[in-house]
Amino acid sequence: MNVFLKFMYLNIRTLISEISKRYKIYKFCIENNCSISLNSELTGNLSRLKVGKGTVINGNANFRFKSGEINIGENCLIAANLSIICNTYKIDGRKLVSPNEMYSKNVCIGDNVWIGGNVIIVPGVVIGNNAVIGAASLVTKNVPAHEVWGGVPAKLIYKR
Repeated sequence: MNVFLKFMYLNIRTLISEISKRYKIYKFCIENNCSISLNSELTGNLSRLKVGKGTVINGNANFRFKSGEINIGENCLIAANLSIICNTYKIDGRKLVSPNEMYSKNVCIGDNVWIGGNVIIVPGVVIGNNAVIGAASLVTKNVPAHEVWGGVPAKLIYKR
């Protein structure tokens, strides 16, 4: 096979893979009456992702939930570039970091939550109903309902 045909074959395979990924997101959104940008990266089985009706997740979301679960409530507004991470590694000063040392913690986001752009949510975090997370925040702790948090790491700004 000449170089041009190999190049075309690889491009067609990549295109088919990308169309398949986007179709799965589209189908998920129809079934759950929600909206997730088709350019999002979902690195887990969609059976581990729950998104409530009326929730909108804008562009470039990155959900890493290979062995954990992500639950997002109803009527949430989520800006671009959100990262939710369910998987992490055990760190022990005597061992090398290894995929065998990975563990998961679920992430749960309540109803009517507003999350600004470029937010990162780490494993095990629970965000309560009606909470707000400011843009460019790193959420490392649970956020109670009706509170506005922001910063790196995120902390309470005020109660609603």
